[in-house]
Amino acid sequence: MRQFHFLESPVLEDSITTYPEGGDNKITRKITKTSPGFELTSEEEKIGKVWINDVQYFDNVPEIAWEFYIGGY
Repeated sequence: MRQFHFLESPVLEDSITTYPEGGDNKITRKITKTSPGFELTSEEEKIGKVWINDVQYFDNVPEIAWEFYIGGY
């Protein structure tokens, strides 16, 4: 558990997500009813994109990770 917390675990090197688009890395995407921030790209695999701005996104994010609540948020 300590290795995960300090990002030292070798398991973390095998990421399932990608960050394919270059850019300024600024988070400008606001989550609204018309722009939820998460776009499901595979109904079968239940994975999608998490948009941070109009160009950049994290890809292959499991829907269950997007819907996971921490501390009531």
